[in-house]
Amino acid sequence: MVDGISGTDLHNVVLDPTPAPRAPVPDLIGAVMLLVGGDTALTGIQNLTIITAAPFAVVMVLLCVSLARDLRSDPLVRRDDRTVQAVEQAVEYGIEHHDDDFFLNVKPMSEENGSGR
Repeated sequence: MVDGISGTDLHNVVLDPTPAPRAPVPDLIGAVMLLVGGDTALTGIQNLTIITAAPFAVVMVLLCVSLARDLRSDPLVRRDDRTVQAVEQAVEYGIEHHDDDFFLNVKPMSEENGSGR
């Protein structure tokens, strides 16, 4: 016999793991479809599953795009980008004005100069 698990059964297993009697209706529907339709019935079920899952896949892709955009504008990421840009500018300035004879001195910024926070 074909033993499948429907959405309702899955919901019951996840939220209520205590054993409960299963209704044989999904199994009977699957068995009848196999007996009557053969392989074409399975193809129909597969196509139906893909068609019903497509909107959820689109929503998931949109959520991924939204997350990527939000992370790109995150203050911590932007601060890191500004830090890299400042170091690159300092190195370029040092090379232009002092050739290779310079070093970067890193120290905390005083409160009177403003730390931007």
